[in-house]
Amino acid sequence: MDLRRFGLALSAALWALAALCSAAPALSAEAAPEKTLPAMVPGEVVVRFADKTASRAGVLGKTARALAARETTALSLSGCALFRLEAGEDPRQAARTAAADPDVLWAEPNYIYTLRAVPDDPDFGRQWPLENTGQSGGAPGADISAVAAWDVETGSPDAVIAIIDTGLDLGHPDMAANIWRNPGEIAGNGLDDEGNGYMDDLHGWDFVEATGCASGEDCAAPDNDPSDFHGHGTHVASIAAAAANNGLGIAGVAYGSRVMPVRAGYKSASGSGLIESVDAASAIVYAAENGARVINLSFGDYEKSNLIEEAMAFAAARGALVAAAAGNDNSSSLMYPAASGNMAVMAVGATDQLDRRAAFSNYGDWVDVSAPGVTIYAAWPGAGYRTMSGTSMAAPHVAGTAALVLSRFPELGPEEVKSRVMRSADTLDSLSGMNATSGRINALSALSSQYTSPFIFYLKPGAGHAGDTLRVLGDQLGTSPGSVFLPPGVQAQVLSWSATSVVFSVPAGAQSGALTLVTADGGAAHATATVLEDHYERLEAQGAPGAPGAALGLKGDDLVKTRALPFPFPFFGRDYTLVHVCTNGYLDFTSSQASFKNSVSALAARVICAPLWDDLVTTGNAQAGEDVYVLEETDNVSFTWVAERYETKTPVNFQAALFSDGRIEFRYGSGNTGLSPTAGISGGGGVSYHLSTHDEAASLANADAVWFTPLANTAELCLQAGWNLVSFPLALVRPGVQDTLGEQAGQVRSVWAYQDGQWKTCAPGVLDDIVNFGHGRGYWIRCGADGARLPLYGVPRAPEIVLSPGWNLAGFVLDGPTPIAEALEGVEGNVTSAWGWNGGAWEVYLPSAPEAGDLTQAAPGRGYWLESGG
Repeated sequence: MDLRRFGLALSAALWALAALCSAAPALSAEAAPEKTLPAMVPGEVVVRFADKTASRAGVLGKTARALAARETTALSLSGCALFRLEAGEDPRQAARTAAADPDVLWAEPNYIYTLRAVPDDPDFGRQWPLENTGQSGGAPGADISAVAAWDVETGSPDAVIAIIDTGLDLGHPDMAANIWRNPGEIAGNGLDDEGNGYMDDLHGWDFVEATGCASGEDCAAPDNDPSDFHGHGTHVASIAAAAANNGLGIAGVAYGSRVMPVRAGYKSASGSGLIESVDAASAIVYAAENGARVINLSFGDYEKSNLIEEAMAFAAARGALVAAAAGNDNSSSLMYPAASGNMAVMAVGATDQLDRRAAFSNYGDWVDVSAPGVTIYAAWPGAGYRTMSGTSMAAPHVAGTAALVLSRFPELGPEEVKSRVMRSADTLDSLSGMNATSGRINALSALSSQYTSPFIFYLKPGAGHAGDTLRVLGDQLGTSPGSVFLPPGVQAQVLSWSATSVVFSVPAGAQSGALTLVTADGGAAHATATVLEDHYERLEAQGAPGAPGAALGLKGDDLVKTRALPFPFPFFGRDYTLVHVCTNGYLDFTSSQASFKNSVSALAARVICAPLWDDLVTTGNAQAGEDVYVLEETDNVSFTWVAERYETKTPVNFQAALFSDGRIEFRYGSGNTGLSPTAGISGGGGVSYHLSTHDEAASLANADAVWFTPLANTAELCLQAGWNLVSFPLALVRPGVQDTLGEQAGQVRSVWAYQDGQWKTCAPGVLDDIVNFGHGRGYWIRCGADGARLPLYGVPRAPEIVLSPGWNLAGFVLDGPTPIAEALEGVEGNVTSAWGWNGGAWEVYLPSAPEAGDLTQAAPGRGYWLESGG
């Protein structure tokens, strides 16, 4: 599904309680979003045509006839239209019918999302985010430095902030002076004076047209009165830009700027707040068309919305920055629209009075920055004030700060404003890893600091295989293309370059380590990049699913069936005889727990083969014969999914084949649209091959088949009783000591390593100073009387051996016995002597006098003492 449960990220009762009851982050108890189908407006479907001029081409009429629509309304986004169906017609089925037309890019119902807001004590907190003096148990200085920032800039009327929310109390005494006024509109004359398509829109627009509203609400039809009957919109707007120096209430972050109220949410008869996706998208477009430089979106959900994504792209193209709430579920799961790939969108997490991540705030490197969001005192309809908590409250602090930046630097584009706000954030230990900057915004620094050198915030994704595409998000990267290098000095192919973003392809031969970005004028910036080992070769070619075979009887939601394999299947160096088949589009070799929460990190954590991991069901709504099927042949076994996506009810058809020699093939059939999948294979523990081309792909209809062929080798390390000086002839797939020793751990008494001038040791099951075996390092391993034989699985890759002055324990990757002088050619450092332990005796090689030593050859699997003169 593309749009669902678009609930505003408000201070819901559960979220507010989480903020009060848990002062510190509880990362081990990540909350999962509730798995329920979203509500929708009866009989309404949104259609996006491939050709934006579809109405003139007659396609719109064709779709209306196919849906038997009684009414069609063109939306403000080009190429989008709203179709109203006859009573009793199912919007989901109509969306599927429309999407099957090749002239249609996507189709979806008009979803309804819930606002659940419960304010806190109205006298608690006040405005600690702007100047924290320690009130209410806070930490002095744990604020955004707004008071000091106002000595530099207070905001400009030209830096308009659009609040897409439940509206605004237009008569609130702390807001009235700062409400945007449409300069081209003459009030009350019944005309669209400036020709923007909205009559008498003096102070914004109300897009709400709904049923089931609370008494006194304005839900009859869109109009020019964006008044707030819920409260959330007024609260959010006043945080961003309430008036100051008026002897009343509070001051907004950018109190010299203007607020454009654009109403898309309303109060239901039950008291909850609701918002329709069509209204939210229309509101974003209106704000951008009418000059908003900043747009605040304090709502979101865990499904990406095509409609909202297109609306934000429209706004970004017109120079608007979007500040979006990251969500209040104490989760690392991506919340949209905050997690959008649009570079003009800022995902905002929340902090408390002690500069900690708010206990409820979502987190992860997809969150750009954090801002105060706990017990925030702000305006409320009826000339009142209340405190609320949530990332809804954090986002307008960022929106206000962005407006200050635009007031001082009006020439900046949205990506440049975003970079300045992120780069100027105060780095906090408490936020390390919680957002891309590990920081909380600082308005003064955003206004006064000068940023001229290039800087990298993060890579997305942070890891990739050779050939994968990675993106740098940064600042001051220049407008002319420069260069990107990965260790050991391999240059990457640059695919695109801008002042804030660089896209490049991971080059062959690259290794993990410090990525260096060099700008056209010679400036340099650095980041840590992880290059994943290619344990499998990947190949894409034409291919469709074969015969499905016999049904497994998996008909339902989140079901798993354990199946014996017809042969031991070699997978990431281990043989498996059982597989757990899940309706959600994956095969797991170790866990029978079903999960509909797919992500790259979730893939890397499981031993899994996932051709199309998504939230799928096999209930028979979308196509006949829904189930998972199995077919066993001489050298392979295939599993076929005939299913549908849970939210959209669109059909999916795909297959995974496992071959007895370890090869894997993914095959894709018809359907497979309206997706948000994760695809790839993983050996667990972060050892995975993620198909970045398939991640979150909206369509995999008849996609090319993907082959995975094992590359890694096996070897065996034979250890004698007593002491052995060894190294590992492969770059181990699983370098963990316990994984490597396996069943032989009982035969190993101790492991010793010499690193950075210090000894480290491991006694299996007792001491664990050494957790992983390093590639290119040497180890002393002491065995019992029977010795040990260690099976190894890894890639024969030559290590990078860099010597420190003095003694170093090292090892080489060799095909066979190799002259010691040749083995040392790849070592970085001045080797003055090399020592080997052979049959209980020492052998030595002296580069200055080769004929004087007795160490002539290096052997695979042996370790060596290398002395370096620096």
